[in-house]
Amino acid sequence: MDEGESPADAAARELREELDLSVASVGAKLAAFDDGDSPFVIEFHEVFVAGEPVAHEHEELRWFAPAELRQVALAPADHAFARLLERRG
Repeated sequence: MDEGESPADAAARELREELDLSVASVGAKLAAFDDGDSPFVIEFHEVFVAGEPVAHEHEELRWFAPAELRQVALAPADHAFARLLERRG
């Protein structure tokens, strides 16, 4: 989040910039993890969006089941969240 930005504002900005999605609403914080050696703490929030994702900052977009994410190169916080999703089933 940028300084002074709420989680809802940050989600709306990031999803618009990176995936061209509009945020309909932001729900509860699901988890937060340190991101490896980076100074950042990454928060994961339930987010409801409108639109179809468009890859503005990535080469491709794909959907994965939580267990499949073990095979994907992700940032440390993203791996931690994927393991949490897998445990929740």
